[in-house]
Amino acid sequence: MKKLLIILVFALMIGTLHAQDMQISGGVNLAVTYQEFGTSYTNVQDYEYNIMWALIDVGVFVDFTYGVFIVNYTFSAGDMLVTSYKIDGSEDEIAKEAFQDPLAGVATGNISLILLGKYPFDIGVGVIFPALGAEYRLNVSYERTDPATDDKTDLKDSYNSEQNASLNDFFLLAGCGADFNLSDDMYFRALALFVLNLTPDRPDTVGLNDPTNSHWGVKVEIGVGLRF
Repeated sequence: MKKLLIILVFALMIGTLHAQDMQISGGVNLAVTYQEFGTSYTNVQDYEYNIMWALIDVGVFVDFTYGVFIVNYTFSAGDMLVTSYKIDGSEDEIAKEAFQDPLAGVATGNISLILLGKYPFDIGVGVIFPALGAEYRLNVSYERTDPATDDKTDLKDSYNSEQNASLNDFFLLAGCGADFNLSDDMYFRALALFVLNLTPDRPDTVGLNDPTNSHWGVKVEIGVGLRF
């Protein structure tokens, strides 16, 4: 199923590149992503928990009318928050707090490569467009700062290769955006995307007994572009 979705994404992006005039532009962007991760598994008892956190993207993009390539540095904004922790279907506040403590002070840094296909419609003051694409997120740092001592620990040093690999993810992106002309050569971009992780693992779910994981989010992006 994941391979089919990946093939579909790239087929749709390539399909937009037909014989129409294309204009190259580039610019800078800033984005905020709200994410939620959930898992359930059985180990004598049934466990289910959910985590939410926010990420900030800062990067550059190259636009070619029917597609856009984005390179971002993506980093966490604040702590991960455990929103629910259930054992056998009942909320367990003690277990929730115990699971939350190690997540306090965790910070992540990633390089994100995004390719979107889009189809623009002229609205006079600019264009609007639906967008569909993919993102590969490569983790470059995963550290924890102890809230009590300010000591930093590189968590990747304590993970095995499978746990470290789980920090890298492939996402499906879908949404819409708009470019508003600021001048003949410059425009302001607003973009909103639904984000679905096709490889939804985390270090704490690796090795669990057949976990069911889900990881999704919403990305809101703004940018300024310059036409060449």
